[in-house]
Amino acid sequence: MTTDQPVELDWHARGAASRRRRTEDRAREAARSLFKSPGYSKTTMQMIADRAGVGVATLYKRFGSKSGIGATIFAEKMAPLVAIAAREANSTPIEKALSDHLLRLATRVSEDLALSEGVWATAAPGGSDLWTQAPDNSPRYLISLAAPLSILIRTGQKRGEISADIEPREAAEIITNLLLVTLRIQPGSVAETARSISRLVLRGLLVAPPSVQVTKVDDS
Repeated sequence: MTTDQPVELDWHARGAASRRRRTEDRAREAARSLFKSPGYSKTTMQMIADRAGVGVATLYKRFGSKSGIGATIFAEKMAPLVAIAAREANSTPIEKALSDHLLRLATRVSEDLALSEGVWATAAPGGSDLWTQAPDNSPRYLISLAAPLSILIRTGQKRGEISADIEPREAAEIITNLLLVTLRIQPGSVAETARSISRLVLRGLLVAPPSVQVTKVDDS
């Protein structure tokens, strides 16, 4: 009898986990739809709960807030950028890898600028310390927009292509904030925004090549 108990408990635990995943999936799908129309700012937790067919208290328990749901959706969009950055950091000149990453990030963010701004503002109130640990359902824990850029900067430092005096996380956060602000001001020029910021930040990040001293030859 006792030998069967662990198996029974495990079955119940798996069933509960499966139901929890289905509930969270329905909530995310409902939120995706509502964030598109009527929009992120006009969507409430009650609206998401009604669309998903779950209690609003369940949403608060699972996600903590509307921005918590938005963070999980946004994190899905951003997750591939980390893998790409890690791969390119080891196979591409840092100058090109940084420029390509900023273009990818600008493109992803511009696809849903309202959601990006809402989640980012909640994740980093009064600043952008995205590495501060927080509960699992907090946007501060889920969102790491600056993480891929930090990877590239740190790798560039190891290879001697980026100044060692720069703190990777701080630089990545500043550049990412600059990109978000610029996209908000100029939402229609994603590629040009990415190129402009790339040109601006690379001047400060890259190590200047050693100057070549020219020796004057005396022909006399």
